[in-house]
Amino acid sequence: MNSRPVLIILIILGLGGLVGLAWVNYGFSIENPGGGDFLPRWIGTRLFLTQGLNPYGEKATLEIQNLYYGRPANADEDPQLFYYPLYSILFYGPFALIKNYALARAIWMTLLELSLLILAVLSLKLSNWRLTVVKLSLVLAFSLLWYPGFRNIINGQFAALDSLFIIGALLLIYRKEDTGAGILLALSTIEPQMVVLIIPFILLWSLSVRRYQIIFGTLGGIAVLMVFSLVLLPSWPVDSLRQLLSNPSYTVRIKSIPSIIANTVPGINRPLDLFINVVICAYLLFEWVISWAKNERWFIWTALLTLVVTNILLVRTSTAQYVVMLPILFLLSRVWEDRLGRIGQILTWLLFIGITIGLWGLFITTAPGNLEPTIMYLPLPVICLLGLWWARWWAIHPPRVLVDEFATFRE
Repeated sequence: MNSRPVLIILIILGLGGLVGLAWVNYGFSIENPGGGDFLPRWIGTRLFLTQGLNPYGEKATLEIQNLYYGRPANADEDPQLFYYPLYSILFYGPFALIKNYALARAIWMTLLELSLLILAVLSLKLSNWRLTVVKLSLVLAFSLLWYPGFRNIINGQFAALDSLFIIGALLLIYRKEDTGAGILLALSTIEPQMVVLIIPFILLWSLSVRRYQIIFGTLGGIAVLMVFSLVLLPSWPVDSLRQLLSNPSYTVRIKSIPSIIANTVPGINRPLDLFINVVICAYLLFEWVISWAKNERWFIWTALLTLVVTNILLVRTSTAQYVVMLPILFLLSRVWEDRLGRIGQILTWLLFIGITIGLWGLFITTAPGNLEPTIMYLPLPVICLLGLWWARWWAIHPPRVLVDEFATFRE
């Protein structure tokens, strides 16, 4: 059978599906104005490309606030600043050229939905979890509809794309395609808070196993992005830092998970917060040290742990970045099914159902308006951390070792 006509039909159907999805998103965008994470970057990039305005400047910021709030932002409100590195315009630029915001947001939402689906597929490959067509369909639906994924889509957050770069890079490293992995890691710096720990770990591990192409690809990619953006706007690093340090009245309300826990014990909350942070950092450093010069399986487990710890330690503005932990859920599910058989399969689907209902139920019952309560930041990192600890031995050791251990046990 000639596969070319089948491929052409599938491509046409896929493109038709994307167009239809974009049309649905466009109707949603008109009826439900929003996209709070996309809008500041869309306006800022548009003003920069069409009028030459500094997207970090006061004039651009005022225009962003006027479009978002209909007035300048109050001191206790999100100031809707551009924040992101200037080279983020590589992604926002095509959308900023679309004058109609609802249409630009609809196409951006479609891109995020596609990114979440690809993220799920890459996460399955990274975790080596093989599924039937029916189970695959359910997992793909979960990747779009679970709380962090859906929040990415509705608010137009870049975290879905950034997570795709990070997990894609880990998969390429596992497959020894190092230059491509480095390029993806360089692109992932568009949201620096997501990679502030994972990139240093990857570079150190690469050095320990002499995988220098990862280092060259990452640092070279970052250098190219920096030179490109500095040529366009030399002051942007200082401007971006100024925005990050501004508006303390707003950012003071944003907490890390250790601070949330410490604040439940009034009187000693500050030293307790510091103690928890020190303990977690020391533990992570210990895992980095023992992963030195280890194989790819050990590297992947430690990298996933680093992503969890990143989301535990850093201050939170949203749970949208939690989509990067999707492969951890898949890894845990694969180990459950491998080790526990039918019971493992039941536990897997109970986990996905529980996370879906639990996170949405928690948000609906505790959220003041559309704001995320701090309780939303706790469940998923805790589940992923416990899951990684439980699956550690089976995730790190190759299947052959498992068979040998079982044989030894039977003798």
